[in-house]
Amino acid sequence: MSLTADATILRNIGNDVVKSTVAIAVKTVLITVYSVLVIKAGAILLGTGM
Repeated sequence: MSLTADATILRNIGNDVVKSTVAIAVKTVLITVYSVLVIKAGAILLGTGM
């Protein structure tokens, strides 16, 4: 393989790593927010009013 092809492959791998990391971070934040909302809703329904 040529040097340019290797550089292109490495750039694509780097872009995929960045996209995957951002996707995981966003998913983690959304799961955290959802969990907090579920806990708050449960507290309201049970009458503990956290």
